[in-house]
Amino acid sequence: MKLLSQLSDVHSYSSTVQMVYAKILRSTNSIYFEDQLKKTALVASDRRKLYQLIVSESSPKIDFQNKNAKSNNADVINSENETKNIISESNDSLDDTIVASAINASIQKELLEMEEKSLIDLAEEISHKKLAEQNASEVQKEESLPKELPSKLSFNNWLHAGSSQVQNKNDEIRQLVDQYVPAKSEQKQFYSASKMAAKSLIDQEEIVTETLAKIYADQGNTAKAIAAYKRLSLKFPEKSVLFAGRIKDLEKLKPK
Repeated sequence: MKLLSQLSDVHSYSSTVQMVYAKILRSTNSIYFEDQLKKTALVASDRRKLYQLIVSESSPKIDFQNKNAKSNNADVINSENETKNIISESNDSLDDTIVASAINASIQKELLEMEEKSLIDLAEEISHKKLAEQNASEVQKEESLPKELPSKLSFNNWLHAGSSQVQNKNDEIRQLVDQYVPAKSEQKQFYSASKMAAKSLIDQEEIVTETLAKIYADQGNTAKAIAAYKRLSLKFPEKSVLFAGRIKDLEKLKPK
């Protein structure tokens, strides 16, 4: 018995050793039988064989009948044997109930552990899936946002960037002016009616601007300049004082 106990401790995962040790404990009605049965049920590969081994008879029946005994003694012995059999069957039934309960408890424990593990795995899978979807959504949002320009520039970069913007703005203004204002000649020439007639493509009375009035004045066409400023005074009353002053200056230039 001591050797089997040691073997059971050393070979705790051996179903054969655990089943034999449980069988011996049951045969001797040991108080350690129930604990050993639970331990054996955990490592047993086939619980039906464990059940059959535990509940099977551990020793052959003893025949107390004596062929040469008297009939009355035989009746007494038979009566005693029947009583023992009834008691033995009651004990076997009780043991069977204990064994079945222990095995069922072990099975239910394993099923519960398997169910809990499945629920944990499912929860982890759902959590990983949600995390992956959230990361994908954040990446998509970052890609959709416009890229910001650098917030900090070195002094040289800032100076170059500012000069480029000013240069571009000046180029735009120059292009607009070139559309309406002819380029000035390098050497200022005297007023010539024939040359001015050739350049009068932009001289349209229905288009009156302050720039055009100034061109008339620079070209010496005082009458048209005065007429242009008068129209501008009507068109822009808020600047009428300015235009009146220029008209007054032009009138002083008229030949007397």
